[in-house]
Amino acid sequence: NAIEKAKIILHVGIASARPLIYSNNLFDHLKLSGPSILVGGCLIVDAASRKVLHEKPINKEDFAKICAILKRLNLTFFVNERNQQVLFSPSYKAKSPLDVYVPKLNASIVNSIQKKFLHLKTVTTSKATDWDPGMFALGISHAKATKTNAIIEVARLLNIKTEEIIGIGDGHNDISLLAACGLKVAMGNAVPEIKEVADYIAPSVDDDGVAHVIEKFILKNTSE
Repeated sequence: NAIEKAKIILHVGIASARPLIYSNNLFDHLKLSGPSILVGGCLIVDAASRKVLHEKPINKEDFAKICAILKRLNLTFFVNERNQQVLFSPSYKAKSPLDVYVPKLNASIVNSIQKKFLHLKTVTTSKATDWDPGMFALGISHAKATKTNAIIEVARLLNIKTEEIIGIGDGHNDISLLAACGLKVAMGNAVPEIKEVADYIAPSVDDDGVAHVIEKFILKNTSE
């Protein structure tokens, strides 16, 4: 309900690590339109038409190096393309890989795995909380395919300044999202690193924190 009211006043979009195939239900349920960020910043689509507005795939040379490193580590990983997520296998033929997704990593090894990619200067990694409690996932993408870069591009598409954007996040990979936004909001359930950089800490996701932010910073200001 809060999002429906907010959409009348300003643009509302999502910024997710999910590929398009796992975001369609969110777009449909929220009836969003205009630019939204997917695959951690690799892809920007119009939420209504699903038209690709911007994308930044991994260089094919880097993709081969990423896969070789992960195979040496005996890790299972997926490849995100525009509208699909594929479990990597020796028979996989890369078309336009946007992101490599490594799930189910424990806290003791995720940081050491990130260090394996530091020598690849056109690649970046982002840590995220995995669906399994206590576990992490790692996203590997082009160095310019971050939520920071994507927010800058969204601002250009909307013809606004990044300072006019409210960013709301809760996971490690939202640090780059908040870095580009004028108002940085952490959910109550956010990881400590997000809360450290936030201008405001909202209630948790279970307590309708996003609705609280909309009512406090958008609807209240409009009514006044």
